[in-house]
Amino acid sequence: MMAKSDRIEEALAKARQGDLSKARTVSRELGKVPPGHPGLMELAVAAHGMGDLLLALKFLDRAAVSGSIDALYGRGVLLGALDRLDEARAALRKCLERAPDHEAALTNLGGLEQMAGDPEAAERCYREVLRLSPDAALALHNLAGLCLAQGRQEEAEEFARRAHGLRPGPDTALRLAAILGETGRHAEAADMLRPVIDSYPGDGRLWRAAGHAANTLGRKSEALAAFRNAQGLDPEDYEASRMVAILSEG
Repeated sequence: MMAKSDRIEEALAKARQGDLSKARTVSRELGKVPPGHPGLMELAVAAHGMGDLLLALKFLDRAAVSGSIDALYGRGVLLGALDRLDEARAALRKCLERAPDHEAALTNLGGLEQMAGDPEAAERCYREVLRLSPDAALALHNLAGLCLAQGRQEEAEEFARRAHGLRPGPDTALRLAAILGETGRHAEAADMLRPVIDSYPGDGRLWRAAGHAANTLGRKSEALAAFRNAQGLDPEDYEASRMVAILSEG
């Protein structure tokens, strides 16, 4: 009979060719595979990459028995992706018991706590990340969103500006634009969005945000052009189509 380690190597060879059939066979006998076998993590990554999250989770479950921090973290991320949120939070907490300074685990746990309706726990996670790495853009971005949802405008803007300065992409720009819009600074939002749109012209969300800013400022032709661009990128974009219809009538 083929040894378990040989079966894992065979499964890995097949997985590298895009074939998970052997991996599925191995997954039915994982109790006989040493939890510390390095092939478990590689099979989990392969299964995840091919979209089989449940299969990936089986390998991570076994690898996590060894106490591997990577496996514990991976379990938390996968469980979250599978909408098993309570299990995901528990998995990430277990990861943090072994590695309290694991920034990715803290950031992901913060997001899950926020989804679970515990903004205070979420904020503790994000602030701990920032204590460890003051320039952690994702934690800053998430903390800005949390503060915005709570009406803490000044804090939200501070965090959003820092996040956008560190990672000037669509997500950070949209959050900062939303905060500026909340405080009536639509011209500033429009100016901030322009260079980001130049860099990411295929992101319809940016065009919509620019359209709303221009429309609020009374710049109807500019707004209409922006919404038409968003509609052109996605003909099923309801908001862009609605605004094109409204502005075309005017």
